[in-house]
Amino acid sequence: MQRASLHYLGFLSRYHSCMYPLFVCIGLLGSCATLHGQQPAASKPAPNRFDTKGERKGKWQEYFDAHNTQLASQGRYRHGHPIGRWRYYGPQTGLERVERYHWLQPGVLTLTYYHPSGTIAKQGRARIASEPDGIHFYWYGIWRIYNPAGEPIQEEEYVVGKLFSRKAIKKVRK
Repeated sequence: MQRASLHYLGFLSRYHSCMYPLFVCIGLLGSCATLHGQQPAASKPAPNRFDTKGERKGKWQEYFDAHNTQLASQGRYRHGHPIGRWRYYGPQTGLERVERYHWLQPGVLTLTYYHPSGTIAKQGRARIASEPDGIHFYWYGIWRIYNPAGEPIQEEEYVVGKLFSRKAIKKVRK
């Protein structure tokens, strides 16, 4: 019994000595591909691509400068149309607004504008409509206006882009 276990230990030591370099190589290749948990570089498509019809597709980033260091906007396209959440930045102010495109209601967006401090300034919905005289973008429905502290102060109602009504929101005292 003791002889068999010594034989087994001898086999393991020979096995480890010849297989160790192989395990090291496999480990290095795996770490090169994953780079601290990130996807391999080859699997991440480059931003700003076009499909076979010449329409924008995938992740899209636009910059203020030629060196691509100062981000102006970022989002995604599918079949040439913006989808999901788009972020727009000012050259000096950082995040200015976020637009969210809705799949269930094509042409409908939720817009959020920000104060320079980063708090929400106003929030509401807009539409993009293709009409005989061209494409129109307009606000509609209830828009909430916030002060720089992030408290709602006013509601505005828009009908086809025109201000229909405005009312102040009374501060609730505790």
